Amino acid sequence: MCEGCLSVAHAGLFVPVMRHNRVKVRYFTPEGSEVIEMLDGLEAHIAQHEIDHLDGIIFLDKDLDASKFMSTEEYVLMRKQEREAKK
Repeated sequence: MCEGCLSVAHAGLFVPVMRHNRVKVRYFTPEGSEVIEMLDGLEAHIAQHEIDHLDGIIFLDKDLDASKFMSTEEYVLMRKQEREAKK
């Protein structure tokens, strides 16, 4: 799945990032209750991206294929073409 990040929004970059499709997360609510849940698809992808931030990692720190970097404009066009192809 392609990722961009508001932490580096000025760069206007998107790139495919390999992540697990399903993850088990454990967290605590503001009231202190422990929650354990399975996330999949987009939710799993987002959780891994945000957990990386907690560990001081941004997606550009990963081992990425530089030939697949896209500008914001290229990414928006790609997504538009994907939506049109589904019609």
